[in-house]
Amino acid sequence: MLLNQNLNLQLDEINYHTEAKYFNTDQLIQKNFLPYFGQNDKNISFEFIDNKKKFLLFLSMLEVVVTNSSEKILLVLRNLDDYLSYKEFVECCEKMELLTNHSNLLYIISFPSNEGYLHVTKEVMEEINIVSDYVDHFYSLVFMYERFSNQYPINQIPDEKEFLNSLRKIASYLFSVDILHMSLSIEDQVVLKILNNLYQYEMKTKFSIGSINPMLLKYLEE
Repeated sequence: MLLNQNLNLQLDEINYHTEAKYFNTDQLIQKNFLPYFGQNDKNISFEFIDNKKKFLLFLSMLEVVVTNSSEKILLVLRNLDDYLSYKEFVECCEKMELLTNHSNLLYIISFPSNEGYLHVTKEVMEEINIVSDYVDHFYSLVFMYERFSNQYPINQIPDEKEFLNSLRKIASYLFSVDILHMSLSIEDQVVLKILNNLYQYEMKTKFSIGSINPMLLKYLEE
């Protein structure tokens, strides 16, 4: 080694030199590197970082790995929406969408909680799979909205934006009779019934439509 050539230490029969110590990546990281999370020039504990920042830091690391790798990577997430507000969840989903659009080696599957948030946009609709009593997936927004509009029972049809908003709320209840515990508006329940019909999910679903107390309505209007 160059180091030993520069040392060249020998005293009588004693010869001094250095030998390489072999180690793997895990040993190097665990024994020689400590994570540092800086805030206001101070090292803060990982527990004090909010969940959104934790996940975005992870995605930034993943982005570097994907950029420097020639292997396919699959990221599987479960119940991400349990740990984030809706706004934070959307921000994280948009970042993941950006990463997958810029790399054909990265694949992400996210399993939402039973009644959690769902990221539904025109761009990702066809990637959403519904697994319940019946298994299917969403089609393009143009295709679905056209058929939805044709089935809507009144002339005041929700526009595409309102349709997407309803899909975010009702998707977890598609192809299922277990919806009595949920709280959906009348409009959303109509969307749910139309989609079940369009997918030919014929099981009779009991929709919970309670009477509205006029005193409560008056309070909301004040």
